[in-house]
Amino acid sequence: MSNPFKPEDYDKEPGLKGAIQTLGNEAVSAISALNMVPEPIENPDSRSGYLSETDAWAAHTVEHLKNICAWSREMQTKYNRMEDVLFQLHKAGKMNSETLDTLLEIMRGPSDLDSED
Repeated sequence: MSNPFKPEDYDKEPGLKGAIQTLGNEAVSAISALNMVPEPIENPDSRSGYLSETDAWAAHTVEHLKNICAWSREMQTKYNRMEDVLFQLHKAGKMNSETLDTLLEIMRGPSDLDSED
């Protein structure tokens, strides 16, 4: 049901680009699962009343949301590694300050989603 790739399968999944794509796929799948006709779970194990314990599609959505959280952490790790490498290249004299500043501005700068247009 959910994406078979997990962050611990890093060597099987292509870097940051793959993590970003997987994150988007998981979000689409979570939205799709929330828009399905309810499918009650017969004899749920818990009596707490949580929707994810009483409806199969809600439970499926929770799995996608857990994957989104895991992939978000993975993307943050990759981002941090990339930033560290940039600073190391600059310190080693393999990258000038202008290039470093440009790359950091792209990485840290505002998103198109930040605009109020």
